[in-house]
Amino acid sequence: MIRRRSNRSPFDLSRPVAAAALASLTAGIAGAEGTVAPERVDALRNLTWRAFEREFTVERTLMESVRLMRIGKTEIEANPDGIFLGGPALETMRLVGALSRERMADPGSLAHRRGLDTYRGIMASAMGYVWLVSGDGSRRAELAAGRDWVRLNLRAASLGLDLHPVSQALQEFPEMAAMFEEAHARLGVGAGMRLQMLGRVGYGSAVPPSPRWPLETRIRMT
Repeated sequence: MIRRRSNRSPFDLSRPVAAAALASLTAGIAGAEGTVAPERVDALRNLTWRAFEREFTVERTLMESVRLMRIGKTEIEANPDGIFLGGPALETMRLVGALSRERMADPGSLAHRRGLDTYRGIMASAMGYVWLVSGDGSRRAELAAGRDWVRLNLRAASLGLDLHPVSQALQEFPEMAAMFEEAHARLGVGAGMRLQMLGRVGYGSAVPPSPRWPLETRIRMT
């Protein structure tokens, strides 16, 4: 549990994920499937990148993320609950005025282009994929899938694998509809079934835990 991370760094392209490791990752987890087949991986790299680009270039969906961005150490420490943009390079961009919410929201800005370029490389580094399928799209099925996604994350940590959710193609807004259908078709999800989660797997660099609110600020003892 302590080692478990959602690793958003680029994965090592020189380290393939063995089919046996993928089988161990999904074994015994309801609705869990996966692939490391090169042709399928290439197709899913393309799909997940296009879906991310679509979310990042539709103004209202981009702004959902921009409003949650925590830019620089001061903001991250004050509100450890959003999208964290920290580290020496991003802190420098913030200090010189090259990184701000306004610039991230501007498709013509360096900050916006850099965000897209960064994620293009991240999506292209997937060495395999796992996904969760349920028998329907009910709230009960969604909650069950959430529990199974945690199980996949913990299993990945025990196997030394890295797992990163890339579920933009599963979002339900009009501009994503074609890719939503493509994802279900490409992964063989039949009529009446629902693709609940999609993630890339591989071997990435070590990443620290994400900032979190102290437990006592979230739980009230009575």
